[in-house]
Amino acid sequence: MSELLGTAGSENPTQSPADIQKELDSIKQQAIANGTFMKAPNGQPTKLNERQWLQVRTKAFKEWFGDWEIALLYDQAQHAWNDKIVKTDLTSSHLIVQQLGFSSC
Repeated sequence: MSELLGTAGSENPTQSPADIQKELDSIKQQAIANGTFMKAPNGQPTKLNERQWLQVRTKAFKEWFGDWEIALLYDQAQHAWNDKIVKTDLTSSHLIVQQLGFSSC
């Protein structure tokens, strides 16, 4: 994992170990402040250890593997939209059935 954070050589010469630690500390402080520290995206306790939990939230990790947090938000928004459409379609179908004078299930 150290390679992902630029500490195993010249993979990321712009980030010093001190900069990396500063980023990890910032991520931790922000998560503690907003109540998400060591929580999985579903709000349950994480299965990652603290170092892993912090590392997957670093800029270097997200640049290398992709920003999973944005992908998760996109997926949640898509599911919410789909659920809304299904509920709207079911409500609309129910109203059409009533307007035609048929009884609905």
